[in-house]
Amino acid sequence: VFPSDIDAEVEALKAKFEDALKEFGDHIKSQIEGRGLTTVQKMMESVEKVDVRRLTLTRNAKKKKL
Repeated sequence: VFPSDIDAEVEALKAKFEDALKEFGDHIKSQIEGRGLTTVQKMMESVEKVDVRRLTLTRNAKKKKL
């Protein structure tokens, strides 16, 4: 066994892993496609509907502009 043989096998394995990871990434992307936008839209709708004061470290009263 020569070092060049080992290098060739390692390169072949790297190529297989790279292809598998790319395919896996494409699959995940296809599964979640469009979900991000709908989630953001739902969050914005919820924020627009809610007009409730929240407990904070500062007063909720409107601050006067100087």
